[in-house]
Amino acid sequence: MNKVLLIGVDALDAAQVEQFADWLPNISRLQQEGYYTHFESVWPPDSETAWASIYTGWNPARHGIFQFVDPLEKTATYVMRERDNSVIAGRTFWDIAGDAGRRVCVLFPHIGYPSWPVNGLMVTRASLDKEVSVTPPEMKSRYRLEGLNEVKGLAGRRREEYLTVNRRQVERQLELNVQLLREGDWDLFFSYWSALDLIQHQFWNYCDPQDPTYLGDTTPFRHAIRDFYILHDRVIGELIAEVDSNTSIILLSDHGHGMRPVKVFNINRLLREQGLLVLKHSDTDARVNLLKQVKNDFTDFVGRHKLGGIVSKLLKWMPWTKKLYLSAADLDLEQTTAYITDMSGIKAYSYGGIRIVQQNLNGRSYESVLEQIRTLLLEARDPERRDEPLVRWIKPRDELYTGPYIEEYPDLVFELNLNYGAGWDATGALFDVSFSHSLYPGSHLRSNAVFALTGPDSSRVDRAPDSLMDIAPTVLDILGIPTPKGMDGRSVLKPRD
Repeated sequence: MNKVLLIGVDALDAAQVEQFADWLPNISRLQQEGYYTHFESVWPPDSETAWASIYTGWNPARHGIFQFVDPLEKTATYVMRERDNSVIAGRTFWDIAGDAGRRVCVLFPHIGYPSWPVNGLMVTRASLDKEVSVTPPEMKSRYRLEGLNEVKGLAGRRREEYLTVNRRQVERQLELNVQLLREGDWDLFFSYWSALDLIQHQFWNYCDPQDPTYLGDTTPFRHAIRDFYILHDRVIGELIAEVDSNTSIILLSDHGHGMRPVKVFNINRLLREQGLLVLKHSDTDARVNLLKQVKNDFTDFVGRHKLGGIVSKLLKWMPWTKKLYLSAADLDLEQTTAYITDMSGIKAYSYGGIRIVQQNLNGRSYESVLEQIRTLLLEARDPERRDEPLVRWIKPRDELYTGPYIEEYPDLVFELNLNYGAGWDATGALFDVSFSHSLYPGSHLRSNAVFALTGPDSSRVDRAPDSLMDIAPTVLDILGIPTPKGMDGRSVLKPRD
């Protein structure tokens, strides 16, 4: 009976794998000996949204794990309460495999805490404290769990220490992985690794000469990202060395990673110019302008001086500080017809959405307003390159996904040229710089998620994954388990002879 070793590396980016190929012998061997490709993540390409789709084979509008709120709101949520895993518990590919009689070992899955009963062993870690959850609980005393949940908060000004803590946690996690691979006869072994995402987010401008805030070749952190790719390549090699020839090996990431946009396209300003957005106060209102200036100055100061941890602490102890950011546009929602969602806020993303206030259509049809906005954005051009569109794609939400949560998506969803973030300031310039770039200089990319498969089933690969939803049915296919009805994905493998 075939087995599966699934190695999930958050934010393993195909372009970075290519750039660092000479330092990554184990990934290179996977590329040469099996099937390797890169493909697109879900929308939005947030880790929680992506991994929920990987686990369940459901699109985000079916599982509902996504947020269209200001990242300040997300940050406040992350520092004050655990993520809710009730949506996925009992519905993942390892649950289905366990129900079919397969022995499973699941280590540190994203949004998996606390662990739940499986046919085997599940180990997860809390996000708020250093707790490690083990199911079945009687197994907890058998393993050394110290050092498996030490990474908390942002790097701030203690960057060397942050790198050291991450390296140490990866090494401890590797020790436990190897121990469990040697001790257990697992049909499915799934191991998730989070450090690479954290390092790319916070060290991008130390490592990328193309970043306008690049700190130069002499910084001691010049190769921090490359070094963590090398570290994870070694992890991959050591895990593969522990499995037998009957094991199919999948290497997977949830999304790519690149430079966060350094410029913003203030779409609310454009909507206001078209009469689709109305402010409560005028551009000359002193209070609005003061808040805006304070916000920009504070964000720029925090980013330049590596004080990002201050933001999460303020949100935890003084949640009213969100108003500094959220009130800047001061929208009049009794008259506004359309506005960009609060997805950008303190950090600029190249993707976003636009909500339509249907009670304010003023006799126009919903469809005509959607088309007006879609055309407006498709016609927008980069002011520095007049022949280059600003919007890569824009579509109604119903063309993106289907499911019971689809109405929680913005009415229109889009992705911009990667040089631009979606800004929501309605009172300033149409195009501006991102004051938050150096605060969190790395950003998720929808493109460049990695999929590699080697071992006895690699010859059965029929196509690249169409989406992350294809992963769960592919894993089940290798294990000889039929795909349950209702999954949005399908196996990438040809039927067995």
